[in-house]
Amino acid sequence: MFFALLFALFSGAAHAVAVRPSVTGVEGAGSVHLLFGEDGEDVASCVPATGGWSCSGVEIDGIIDAYLLIDTDLVSFGPLTIQGADLTIDRVGSDVVVRWEKGLEPVEGTASPVQFVRVHDPESERAPMIRLAAGTFSTEVSCADDGGFPDGTPNDGVFHCAKMLPPGAIGSDRSALEVSMRAQDGTIVILGAFTYTGSTGLRFATVTVGDPSQASNQPFVLVGPKARAPEEEVEPDTVPEMVQPEPQEMVQPEPGPPGPQRPVWIWALGALAVGWLLGRRGSSAEAEALDGAVPLPVKALDGRGPVPDRGAIVVSSANPSATLLHVAKNLMIQRRVLLLGSTDDAVIDPVHPVHRITDPDRHAVHALIKKMRSDGGLPPVLLIQGPDVVLDSGGGSPTPTHDLLLAVGTTAWLAVFVSEDATEIPDVPSWGYDPQAGWTLLRG
Repeated sequence: MFFALLFALFSGAAHAVAVRPSVTGVEGAGSVHLLFGEDGEDVASCVPATGGWSCSGVEIDGIIDAYLLIDTDLVSFGPLTIQGADLTIDRVGSDVVVRWEKGLEPVEGTASPVQFVRVHDPESERAPMIRLAAGTFSTEVSCADDGGFPDGTPNDGVFHCAKMLPPGAIGSDRSALEVSMRAQDGTIVILGAFTYTGSTGLRFATVTVGDPSQASNQPFVLVGPKARAPEEEVEPDTVPEMVQPEPQEMVQPEPGPPGPQRPVWIWALGALAVGWLLGRRGSSAEAEALDGAVPLPVKALDGRGPVPDRGAIVVSSANPSATLLHVAKNLMIQRRVLLLGSTDDAVIDPVHPVHRITDPDRHAVHALIKKMRSDGGLPPVLLIQGPDVVLDSGGGSPTPTHDLLLAVGTTAWLAVFVSEDATEIPDVPSWGYDPQAGWTLLRG
């Protein structure tokens, strides 16, 4: 390891190596990609295999930044020093373990593509809700300008969003994606139509509200200094073209001239600085919200029911829909209510905005709640009508509702409203509600 590091640093003559990566330890994902390079310009697309994910080959050399993209969540695990042609990335809890050894055999297959959208909207400072449609598939995704991935620079007027698309919704050879948004008068405004090749990988769409002629499917930088810098500070001729290698393609490069030396202290200081900035950025919204103030305790529903602070519960009753609306009316004064499922929300007269979730995918719901918890507004609560409305678009989880409750319950309050004869959801407290008798804790 030590001599490999010295060789990469001081010889300056190492050539690119064709590396075949594989990923293990990733459970329940619908999409896995590896990004290498300062700007993540070298992308390895992965497909499910026995024991993990088998990825396409990439050519990398020297010391290089590396990122693991699981669905739309990004994890940095570089810089790496190239030590061979076989690379295994093992996800152990929240950590990433790198082993330079042979992993999974190459396989043929497909996985969910990930769509990245950049939105220019010079007339608005509000985060746009973008509609994606291809064939019979359509979904909505909220874009943000908050500095969280995939948005590199907060408050620069450019919005970004990412969405994992079902592999069967867009065909296998060439697929057309329509990007649109709803105008203030309710009409649908087309922002651009895009054609892509293949059914796996990263896809890009750049749109401008009010000018569909500016639409482009050219890749833009997702990670690294250029992603975090304002657009006008990036020289156009320095933005690399993010070429995705075809699966199973490994080409030995021609020997090139020696490259520049890269001192270790530069990489170390850069990694520390980026980590500090990301930590500050991720916690700044909640820290500012609590600065100089202490939140009042949240009261129990109807005086003796569940406390809608944090955690997940199941609520059983003879009329689940009516019970959900009863809870929503009680909460909308002090919380932002999110509704998921078929409910008669016409009887609600909101004090604060009540939102109906349009994408029931568990990853999308998780990302939405995470975003709302850090935007400075009232804390969100999620009310789910029925145990089967939460989906897993990637098909990796047989129990998406249960997984969502456990994942989000540590930071927000969620409730699933079911009938009295519904099957219990394991590891989740259960309450009963009757309009006359009130609340009863059935299982803690």
